[in-house]
Amino acid sequence: MRAYLIAAAAAAAVAAPALAQGPMTVEGRTQGEFTEIVQFGDLSLPADGATLRSRVLNASSRVCSRAFSDSNTGGMLVRACTSGTYSDAKPAMERVLAMAATGKQLAATAIRIRFAR
Repeated sequence: MRAYLIAAAAAAAVAAPALAQGPMTVEGRTQGEFTEIVQFGDLSLPADGATLRSRVLNASSRVCSRAFSDSNTGGMLVRACTSGTYSDAKPAMERVLAMAATGKQLAATAIRIRFAR
């Protein structure tokens, strides 16, 4: 389970205002890897931090639901996977919110949620 901040050196990079994009884009990989991109370029951060957290939590749930859709014990596995995937995404979210709190424009506009089964 991994969450990635999309952008090279995003924690230190500053850029011109990013174009607002739709709230989320889903990206599929192989049969054993499940990925979703959570866009946040349309949010006013850090004020919309709760919305970002909600988007990441919902994306984690969707990724894990797809990963365990064929399992008889899917409910328990999805909950555990969602919790772990969201925890993995927390450092990226906190970096985004901390950088936004400085008033600088972020170079990154998305967080990648990935679970490999």
